[in-house]
Amino acid sequence: HCYSLLFARPPQIREVELLESTWQTAYERYAANPRDAEALFDVGESPRDERFEMVEVAAWTVVVQVLLNTDEAITRP
Repeated sequence: HCYSLLFARPPQIREVELLESTWQTAYERYAANPRDAEALFDVGESPRDERFEMVEVAAWTVVVQVLLNTDEAITRP
């Protein structure tokens, strides 16, 4: 859903594969180094929502950063 909102189109199969790989790599990294995941949540004013697994949210944060850092992302109205 996030992809379609940003790019106004569904992702291609290769794009899905790359994003899945990015998520898996990030998840493994943060699972091995949970303090790095904690560091993501030290930024900002709102406390971390304890209902969600910190490592999983950190991995999704990486995926969203990748999406927002593309030339194709629609970031302005």
